[in-house]
Amino acid sequence: MLSSQIGRHIKSRRSALRMGQEALCAKAQVSRAVLSKLESERGQPVQTDVIDRLLAGLDAKMTVSLGEPASSKVEERLRHRLRQEEQRQRHLRLALDLCANPESAAQKIQRARRQVALWEQRKSCSPQYIEGWRKVLSLDPRGMALAMASFGDWENAMYQNSPWSFLWT
Repeated sequence: MLSSQIGRHIKSRRSALRMGQEALCAKAQVSRAVLSKLESERGQPVQTDVIDRLLAGLDAKMTVSLGEPASSKVEERLRHRLRQEEQRQRHLRLALDLCANPESAAQKIQRARRQVALWEQRKSCSPQYIEGWRKVLSLDPRGMALAMASFGDWENAMYQNSPWSFLWT
């Protein structure tokens, strides 16, 4: 796997420099057969000194990364938590709106019920979410608001799989 990735990068760099295989082989003192196998991405094992000479012939260096930097992972976790909090806030604002505006609540609730029915018909959502939202949507607006504010351990999952998304898309 690694040799095929290295071969792809060597070929790309050689092409960018408009250097033929023969020229690189002469500069790196490597046979054309070895370079050809490496660039063909067949994953043939190649000695590290050969790779070093090819990279030197291309005036390139190789660095190895063993994964994402820790800061990147931390940032992604923070972005994920932020998205979850945004979803929570949307649902809580919706809950307040349903209680405060019963006239518009009926239409919104009907549309959310149709969405849950569509999930069930298409089997596009887990039965667990379908049943959970069906229970919530069977309540009066006040009960619905209380239920949406207290999903407990399932809160993030229920907000992520929400029949209300039509309101904020």
